[in-house]
Amino acid sequence: MNRVLVCVLFCFFSVKAETNLVLDIPALAGKTQSEVASIIGEPISCEQYKGNREACHYKKAETEITYINNKADWF
Repeated sequence: MNRVLVCVLFCFFSVKAETNLVLDIPALAGKTQSEVASIIGEPISCEQYKGNREACHYKKAETEITYINNKADWF
């Protein structure tokens, strides 16, 4: 009985924690890095690529956003 209760509580809190990981993509699309940072926090790291592309990794929801011409484009 105790094992079942522990499992149910674990599952409940796991699902509850995941609801905080949702990103509002339309609110981020087309934004600059500083605008995105004001919404989801500063990036952990960023990498430059050819063609005015830069991919940044964010802690929130383990997200990677690629900026093309300094605007959030790929999620």
